[in-house]
Amino acid sequence: MNTVGCEEFRAFVDPYMDGEFDERERAMFDAHQASCPDCQHFLEQKSWLLDAVKPLLKQPCQMSPDARNRLNKRLRVAQRPEKAKAVVRWIAHPIPALALVAVALVLIVPLTGFNTSVVVDDLVDQHRQKVPVEVPTAINSEVETWLAGKLPFSAATPRFRDQRVSLLGARLSRIRMKEAQRSLPAAQLIYRVGAHKMSVLVFDGHGTIDLQENIQMVGDRPVQMHDRHGHRVALFNVGDLTYAVTSDLPAQEIVEVIGTSL
Repeated sequence: MNTVGCEEFRAFVDPYMDGEFDERERAMFDAHQASCPDCQHFLEQKSWLLDAVKPLLKQPCQMSPDARNRLNKRLRVAQRPEKAKAVVRWIAHPIPALALVAVALVLIVPLTGFNTSVVVDDLVDQHRQKVPVEVPTAINSEVETWLAGKLPFSAATPRFRDQRVSLLGARLSRIRMKEAQRSLPAAQLIYRVGAHKMSVLVFDGHGTIDLQENIQMVGDRPVQMHDRHGHRVALFNVGDLTYAVTSDLPAQEIVEVIGTSL
């Protein structure tokens, strides 16, 4: 194998980050992440998550006997050299520790305001990524149940009345506040609108997204519109939560779709 694709990069990103590859393997992974913005972004997300998890792993944690047995079984499998790389995928699956990470981030990451330009760029980057959902379902309540406890806020999924809109699933994500600063946890909901993809990122911005410019009223709610890299981004607040809708749909169609959920 002379080159590494996105799927291989993401499947084996853990041993890559842990320095387990030989020089040839590492050179191939270095070359791929240097030339692939999506995988660079994925690597940043992974690093952010690991940095947040490590301090929590040093704290005592009460586990049920069943959970402890499952963990010990996974560790035994991971210690087998011939399977070391194959089992790295399990860490990408949601585990209860993520709930602790989300709470910890609220305590250790002060909210110092958002740079709207950085937020919009990040939203478009995330929308364009071909990252699979963690909970594939078309049922809103199943997404909300899966998200419960994984975020430091309750993320209600929008109920779109537009018959073209279909929910595909959800995944955990984050949103950059400013350049070179940490991020806030978020839920990313993925939809299909006819032949178009639409993503909705939900995060607790404590109402600090400034919706003073580029405003279009949808009903009685102000919606801030942005056009970036061939995509439209619509931002609006519902209480402390901010909803960010991103798609390559025309701006007016996005407004009309949002209007069916308010």
